[in-house]
Amino acid sequence: MTYADGRLYCLSQEGEMALIRPTPDRFEFTGRFRLVSDHDKDVWAHPVILDGRLYLRYHDRLFCYDIRAR
Repeated sequence: MTYADGRLYCLSQEGEMALIRPTPDRFEFTGRFRLVSDHDKDVWAHPVILDGRLYLRYHDRLFCYDIRAR
């Protein structure tokens, strides 16, 4: 889990990525997707944000997403 810009970037060990906005009353899911469709091993690497890019690692694969505001 990583926190940036008022949101939590959560990657589950099953490979689901979720963007969550915490509020005083609850967590609001603002987006989610499955990182890999051929999930055969658990995901253990933490999400990393650097220079407006979200980096996600699944064993020998590295994914990069541009998360800068447009």
